[in-house]
Amino acid sequence: MKIKIDKPYQFAVLVLLVAGAVGFSLVNTPEGANTEGIDVMNETEAVEMKEEEFHRAKPLINPTGYINTDNVSIEDNIGEKVILLDMWTYSCINCQRTLPHLKEWNRKYSDDGLLIIGNHAPEFDFEKKRSNVEDAVEKYNLTYPIVLDNNYGTWNAYNNRYWPHKYLIGVDGFIRYAHIAEGRYAQIQDKVRELVKELKM
Repeated sequence: MKIKIDKPYQFAVLVLLVAGAVGFSLVNTPEGANTEGIDVMNETEAVEMKEEEFHRAKPLINPTGYINTDNVSIEDNIGEKVILLDMWTYSCINCQRTLPHLKEWNRKYSDDGLLIIGNHAPEFDFEKKRSNVEDAVEKYNLTYPIVLDNNYGTWNAYNNRYWPHKYLIGVDGFIRYAHIAEGRYAQIQDKVRELVKELKM
């Protein structure tokens, strides 16, 4: 038995067939097809959008010494790590209260690509003494790299004015999150998790 299809239905069927063919051709792009221009355009647009919203990370400027490492840099780790730059000084009580959280994040996420850098910018002259900072690092059992910023090179490069101040730098090299003072530990950890996932994308 032949089923009769009215013209409006014939037209609808034709539209569906054409749409399906177009969708198939888009999904099944032939090997070697030139899609590079589209990818580059999208990546460029994404970077431009980030530049409107975020600041690019600055390097560490003229460190006066290192603890727990012979050398560390921000620029050499962009693209490889998520960097948490912590502006701190050891006698600051607010800084001291954040240290257990930094240690915990270092323990939990360093294997996933988190690099914590403690930028020690002294508030008082006695905090410029390396042995005093070393004693504090030992006392609080800090194992991540500590950079001595006695001349405030990095402090000034980031236009920083507060202790503590945490900057989260994504794999893309942009400062994706920043927080002044204590608190918001759950939010910082959530952001760390989010940015570490980008390393695997």
